Amino acid sequence: MPKIFLTSLKIIITIAIFYYFFKKYDLAHIYNSYDTSDFLASLFLCATLLLIQGLICSIRLKKIGAILNEKFNLKAAWEASSIGGFYSHTPLSFIGGDIVRIATLSGKKRSLKKLTGVVMLDRITGLMGLALLCILLLPILLLKWGGGITNIKNISYIFLGYSIGLLMLFCLLHFANFLIKRYNLVIQRSFDLTSSQFQMVKNNLLKLLLLSLAAYVLATLGFIFIDLTLQLKINPLILAISIPYAIVVTLIPISIGGWGLREGAVIFVLNKLGTVPTETCLILSITYGLAVFLAFIPGSLIYFWNKKNGI
Repeated sequence: MPKIFLTSLKIIITIAIFYYFFKKYDLAHIYNSYDTSDFLASLFLCATLLLIQGLICSIRLKKIGAILNEKFNLKAAWEASSIGGFYSHTPLSFIGGDIVRIATLSGKKRSLKKLTGVVMLDRITGLMGLALLCILLLPILLLKWGGGITNIKNISYIFLGYSIGLLMLFCLLHFANFLIKRYNLVIQRSFDLTSSQFQMVKNNLLKLLLLSLAAYVLATLGFIFIDLTLQLKINPLILAISIPYAIVVTLIPISIGGWGLREGAVIFVLNKLGTVPTETCLILSITYGLAVFLAFIPGSLIYFWNKKNGI
């Protein structure tokens, strides 16, 4: 009941946000101003990038599964990631994308507790990758916010940015190390890890973070491809340094699949950094959202087809 109530609230919030956008801006008219072939090309290119992103995330999920002795092939990992993402971006999200991924991977007498550990560790490393990307981009973001390298005042933004970025990275690593040492046994028991498996997670953490970093870089490139294909005339550098922060906002669980939140965040960051018109921001973000949904369809269809035919 609480989950259904929460999803109902998400639906209401999502509808309310888009009602505001549609009431204030004639999005149909705006879309009609773009060539249909350009729109379809931008949708296809972005969806292709996000499909590759999904494969990278599947590799990460498979790798974590192997570390925890829950071995499944890349196809199973991709299907689980696709169907989980598909559920998260529909009103059925009360089920939960992570729960769906666990259910999809279950079978063949696999341990649900261990699978939960696999999916949760996958989620944590994904979030750490996004945090790392935001930290790495922070100096450039602050420099751009300061107006570029034109005087001593703006050069100070470089120093400030790198100082804050390094400090945040140090704090993140130090805090993670503290948690690992302080709650070593708690973490192992929570995820049903042996000491050797726990050590393997630590040893492979850098590789998992790099995979997560690559996934979010591809997401950012998806926005840039839409910009270039539709000729929205947004500076790609502005998109590269601001979109990861907009993605962070979409992780707040108060709307369906981040819809509405993503549009609001994109409008805010692009208005602040690039004085991009709100209508252009909406076209960019909504097209990206459609591409995300499109990217989840192939894996989901394959999963349901296999399920129907007992494969």
